[in-house]
Amino acid sequence: MALPSVIGAIGPVPLAVTSNLTLSFLRPAGLADLAWDCRVLPAGRRLATMLTDVMRVPDEVRIAHLTITCALPDDARA
Repeated sequence: MALPSVIGAIGPVPLAVTSNLTLSFLRPAGLADLAWDCRVLPAGRRLATMLTDVMRVPDEVRIAHLTITCALPDDARA
């Protein structure tokens, strides 16, 4: 299973960087396998954002939530 990325959703963008990454741990994962559900929000002119929920596989309980924002250079979007 591959984790989708903001850059993968909008195409290759030279000089794009992660400007913010927020990780909230909700509960311990233990020794369980993990899965994630990712949503790439529509990219703006300067920022692109992805929301991710990490879950334990056996019971699908959310254990973490991530918000990732990438800053795009001026000429990245038409």
